[in-house]
Amino acid sequence: MRPLRLTLSALIGLLIAFGILVPAASILAPAVGRQVFAIRGASMSPTIPMGSAIVVVERPVSDLRAGDIVTWRAANGAYVTHRVMQVVEENGQPFVQTKGDANDSPDPSAVPADAIVGVVEAWIPAAGYALIMMSTPTGLVSWLSFGLALLATGAARGPDRRHDRRAISAGSTAGSGPLRPIRSPQKPLAADARPEGHRLADPLRGRHGAR
Repeated sequence: MRPLRLTLSALIGLLIAFGILVPAASILAPAVGRQVFAIRGASMSPTIPMGSAIVVVERPVSDLRAGDIVTWRAANGAYVTHRVMQVVEENGQPFVQTKGDANDSPDPSAVPADAIVGVVEAWIPAAGYALIMMSTPTGLVSWLSFGLALLATGAARGPDRRHDRRAISAGSTAGSGPLRPIRSPQKPLAADARPEGHRLADPLRGRHGAR
């Protein structure tokens, strides 16, 4: 049962890491010029899988190069993360042509420079799911409930294992009594082998004297 217990501990550790560290990082990231977003689609797969958490750092549009992965804010308020194809100018203003790695064609319209949030400098697969879940009250309650259930399961299994060990230990010694060294029975020495002065007396001599 030890591997199961280790797996349970690992799951609890992941819950703590994803449920606390990831949301905390998204809150603290702006203090160091970064932002953290969750990838909700598969348009950047397999490079950035759906459910990943990405770290975005600000960079001037003039420093962008083809191949960079950028995040921008769309007109509907959603954040999109795609790869830069090229930087172009329209009416004297810079625009960025983008495309998702999993898409067959570039995005239908170029992204204006002022909509670019920054360049993706790192990502963590699956961590975005924790970020999405912890951002809603329902998700927060579900996450905490799942963690408490795992803790309760681990606490319930602990006493049973100790009880089983005590039962096995008691069963292995019950009725055996204290151990004693085994001694071989001593055989009486032959008459001619007994020390002088310890020879057996002749019953006739001992009763009637010398004949």
